[in-house]
Amino acid sequence: MDSNTLKQIVATETEAYAGPGLNGIAYFISNEAQQVYAVADVGEFSGERINGLGLLARIEDDCVIIEHDANDKILCDALVQAGISRSRIVLAYVGESLSDLKAPVEVRFSDENVYVTLSDGRIIGNPLTWYPWLAEATPDQLKNFTLHHQSVSWPELCEELDVESMIKGVVAHPITT
Repeated sequence: MDSNTLKQIVATETEAYAGPGLNGIAYFISNEAQQVYAVADVGEFSGERINGLGLLARIEDDCVIIEHDANDKILCDALVQAGISRSRIVLAYVGESLSDLKAPVEVRFSDENVYVTLSDGRIIGNPLTWYPWLAEATPDQLKNFTLHHQSVSWPELCEELDVESMIKGVVAHPITT
């Protein structure tokens, strides 16, 4: 799914929570530039004015992070029904983390690239020319790696690749271990 489709689905499904309610109205609020979508509730209960945040979602690294959801029908279910894989949705309000989706689970090499498979199923590939220390390593050295929460290290080479830099396509200096 491309980024524009993801944004459109998140905006549409979040906006569906807006509208009149029993004791007030829920307003859809969005900031497209920051990819943040929310529903704010304003109403009256027992003669008192009340307001609050009913829903807050944002998009980061092509994943949907739901920061708050106070609805009976949760946004996560609506997004999955609309075609967004549950593996791309983070329920931050119950303790899930975006970094959980970026954990490396496999590393492989071609003649020209290094590929890291993430726990959410994405495969990130970058040219070996970005990492000369990997390009110059022997096949045995390349096979001797350790997977960490946000990186992959080669103890024998005393080097480490940062997953976040790979995702962003940043030619980064290796982390020396």
